[in-house]
This record gives sequence, structure tokens and C-alpha cells, in this order.
Amino acid sequence: MWGANCVGAHLHWANLSRVSAFSVNFSSADLAHAQFNAAGLVGANFTNAILTDANFAGASFLTANMQNAHCLRTDFNGANIAGVDFSGADLAYANLKGVTDWSNIYSLKSANIYSVTNAPDGFLEWATNRMGAIIYKSVDAWSVTE
Repeated sequence: MWGANCVGAHLHWANLSRVSAFSVNFSSADLAHAQFNAAGLVGANFTNAILTDANFAGASFLTANMQNAHCLRTDFNGANIAGVDFSGADLAYANLKGVTDWSNIYSLKSANIYSVTNAPDGFLEWATNRMGAIIYKSVDAWSVTE
């Protein structure tokens, strides 16, 4: 699935484990309860997507790759994000309420965590001081009203 357009798709409970979805556009898609174990999601667009209770965790060698993903205003409410590689991802305004196993994220190097909402206690300090996340108002975030 290279560059596929899944804008606004309703994919509740979808099993996207081991899928290669590079640069796929999932903006405004509803992916509640979806499985993303070992998914290749490099450069995917999850802007305004619903990932409530989604599962990205897997065995240590079966983690989701979301490098350079666009997750502006993405709803990760209750998602298991253990092992995810968010290197270079834009997580500005993402909802992190109830995310589980966040301290086992693989990487946040250069990931933008500007104005994430409902971050778990200790997340922002851990992400910036230990995991290399950065906080900046990205070009896409300029259109978001604070």
C-alpha cells in the first residue's frame, strides 16, 4: 500500500499488522481498536485520525514504524504505543489520554510533541530530556486554534 488514500475510512478493528503502508493517507480515518503490530507506517498521514484503543505493541522485533508520520491532532486515547518508532513524527496536538506502555516507546528522536493534550504524568519531561523529542509549532500546526 504505497501512498494509498484512506481519508475518512471506517476501519474499526482492522488488522493492519505487518502491513507496509508507507505514505498512506489515513487522515480523518476511524481506526479504533485497529492492530498495527509490525506495521510499516513511515510517512503515513494520521492527521485528525481516531486511533482509540489501537494496538501498536508486539514482540520486541515486531513493533510499528511510524517514522516521519503526520499525527497532527490524532486521537491515541487508550492506545498501546509500546515499541513504536516515532522518530521525526509530528505529534502536535495529539491526544495521549490513557495511552498505555508509553515509557516503552522505541524512539521519539526529533518527534514534535508541541501542545500534545492529556499527556500522562511525566511524559513531556521524559520525551524531551531522555528520548530526544522536540517542541515546535510546525507549519501544519499554524492552522490550529489554541
